[in-house]
Amino acid sequence: MSSIRPMIPLLLAAGILLGGNGLQSTLIALRGAQEGFSASDIGLMGTFYFAGFLLGCLAITRIMKAVGHIRAFSALAAIASVGTLLLVLVIDPVMWCAVRLAGGFCFAGLFTIVESWLNSGVGNHDRARVLAIYRMVDIGSVTSAQFLIPVFGAGGFAIFAIMSMMITLSLVPVSLGDRSNPAPPEEVKLDLARVWRISPLGCFGCIAVGVTNSAFRTLSPVYAEQIGMSVADVVTFVSVGIFGGAIIQYPLGYLSDRWDRRRVLLITTCCAMLSALALVFIA
Repeated sequence: MSSIRPMIPLLLAAGILLGGNGLQSTLIALRGAQEGFSASDIGLMGTFYFAGFLLGCLAITRIMKAVGHIRAFSALAAIASVGTLLLVLVIDPVMWCAVRLAGGFCFAGLFTIVESWLNSGVGNHDRARVLAIYRMVDIGSVTSAQFLIPVFGAGGFAIFAIMSMMITLSLVPVSLGDRSNPAPPEEVKLDLARVWRISPLGCFGCIAVGVTNSAFRTLSPVYAEQIGMSVADVVTFVSVGIFGGAIIQYPLGYLSDRWDRRRVLLITTCCAMLSALALVFIA
């Protein structure tokens, strides 16, 4: 555990940051609906966010190599914090799409920095435990942050200010932690053709999960509100989806180590499809 202790400030920063980001996804859908934005507008904002996320994944290694982990984290967190305030200062779908594009870029970089820092800061004997703790922090923070929305309401300035404060506060543990800045990463070439050759089904699975997960995170609050749920019920609906995805990870991993992974993937996909159909016909 001695190698885990220096990572506590970084895990704390990750928890604050992940909570702010998870809160933003739900709040934008709710506030956008209240402002009269169409479901298409809100869906487009989600598209811009994930487009920015993709760009951030491609660019962040060069940024970290140029300025290091701490400075890159500070710059991206500052931009994300400012963007959060712009959402409430300029109520306009075009501006929100632009902010979501920038936010996706920033959060992709921030998450990559945190995860690469964790990987470089621990040995192989502690790596699995640290990453497990990180996932617990991730799910716990995102789920807990949802319930700030019914407390402060989605219609005012306060909840956006709180999101901005959370993103900004994530800088404090990173800046004051006793862990030195890790070495800049080596340049990594993304070889998509090789990934496809290794596992075509895995590639299809990643695409399907990305499409469905982004649609759920972007539009599920709108759906829940349109079928008559209160704000508290909406955030509970979103949180249960996130939490359910977390607790099923271990059983699926256990089964995939013992069965044909393609069979596990097929069964899981069918179950997800049935649950989606149940929402359509039962809600």
